[in-house]
Amino acid sequence: MKISAFICAIALFGTLFTAAPSMASSDHYVYCARGKIIIDTRNIAQLTGSGVYKSTEIKELSRASDRGMAELMARSRGGVGAQCK
Repeated sequence: MKISAFICAIALFGTLFTAAPSMASSDHYVYCARGKIIIDTRNIAQLTGSGVYKSTEIKELSRASDRGMAELMARSRGGVGAQCK
């Protein structure tokens, strides 16, 4: 009984460990939305399709493979919350 529980625990941790990089590697987008710089993991079709923004209120400025790079890109434009230029 203890051996099977140990094997299940190892399998669970192995699954979580191998799944973590794939979850962290989603794209991050830098947008000009309603005149302000924002970062989001949703693409422009998802944002406009969900009713969060109208297509005239949002423009994709850049895309990054991780949050840190997206923040650097946003900072080069004034930072998150800054007015779009």
